[in-house]
Amino acid sequence: MLLTRKNNDTQDRLDILNKELKDIDKRRKKWQYAWVNDMINDEDFSLRMEEENNKEEDINKQLSSLQPSSEKINTEDLSEILRDIKSNWYQLDTLEKKMLLQMFTKKIAIDRVGNQIKPDCLEIKEVQFF
Repeated sequence: MLLTRKNNDTQDRLDILNKELKDIDKRRKKWQYAWVNDMINDEDFSLRMEEENNKEEDINKQLSSLQPSSEKINTEDLSEILRDIKSNWYQLDTLEKKMLLQMFTKKIAIDRVGNQIKPDCLEIKEVQFF
């Protein structure tokens, strides 16, 4: 019961913050309209837009603190996933292999050990993971 109430409170707070973001967007449009129609000067417009940006930044910080953090994966699950990748590597097409490497590696350093353009003429020197 307490957990459900906490989730409802969090959802209510998220709804309120999202509504405030929409209100900020509406106010921005009104400031822009007033500025375009010479109802306010450039300096006043800049101040109002800065205020709205600060409010938006504050709300976004609050939203990010309320968002559930991503679940941590345990070591056993990670090991299983990596074993699956290894066993299925040869069933993947070139694009899928490339996407997997891009997801997990930050840098791969290679050296050419032969003059031919073949995979066995390359030597992997360093791999940095994210």
